[in-house]
Amino acid sequence: MLVLERSFTRFNSSLVENPMPSADDALLPIFALTVNSFALLLLRFLPNYGKTQEDVISALQERGINSADDAQQPESLGIANDLAYRALVRGSVLRVTNDGRVYLSTNGLTEARKRQQRRAMPFWMAAITIAVLMFFLAQFYT
Repeated sequence: MLVLERSFTRFNSSLVENPMPSADDALLPIFALTVNSFALLLLRFLPNYGKTQEDVISALQERGINSADDAQQPESLGIANDLAYRALVRGSVLRVTNDGRVYLSTNGLTEARKRQQRRAMPFWMAAITIAVLMFFLAQFYT
């Protein structure tokens, strides 16, 4: 409780000395948020050591490999032991037959895209909330 009183007293005395913070003080949180957002975007688009999942999916769609009858060996498709390949198999987008051939599951693909959209929604809601909050804080401090 004493720590809170001291910090409140320090905050109160700083308002008495300088009732309006400088523009630099108001822009510092916005700058920090911008730098963090840029860093996250940069990490998102860094190379991921091989083909992306969309590359694997488009390669299978171009060749028309949509059923167990059309399935091919992953080595012939150039996707064997790839991170994206393993993630698609785990996500049930690619199905593996008994003899090791793979094909694209259209049902698995639609389900995976729905999952991806559901996972992105909280992130976008948080980003919008932070942006609106920063806008109102900037209006308050200017």
